Amino acid sequence: MVRSSTKALAFISGVIIALFFAISQGLADPQASSVLGVWKTDGDRSAVVVQPCDDTISDQKICGNIIWTESGKRLGALILSDFLLDDDGLQDGWIHDPRSGKSYRAQLHLKDENSLEVKGCWLVFCQSQVWTRASSLSFDPADMWKKSGG
Repeated sequence: MVRSSTKALAFISGVIIALFFAISQGLADPQASSVLGVWKTDGDRSAVVVQPCDDTISDQKICGNIIWTESGKRLGALILSDFLLDDDGLQDGWIHDPRSGKSYRAQLHLKDENSLEVKGCWLVFCQSQVWTRASSLSFDPADMWKKSGG
């Protein structure tokens, strides 16, 4: 009898802990589990804001614009376009090289809340980078984007 009440108490405690964890995850910053936000590119040479292509998320298309670079060049340049939101990542989008003007098929995959894998392909040749969520920038890059006319 004591053994079964101990098991029942352990089970109920486990359920309560699991519910607490699930609720706390649901109340966390929604951008923490989303590709939306500001990302530092590979090598920390630039920052890209990833957001809905238009000012609504109704069509679910996601774009990204450069909002900071070491050199201050190419601010506002469109670098990601037409990505569609889905549960496994964003598929069938485009990545644009602002230096060459060329565009490539691309995929985004959120590896964890602070790591975004960006993969661009031309024919069968692909290249990937891992971008880092820009929570540690010493300035608000969104202000730079606004100042540049974005």
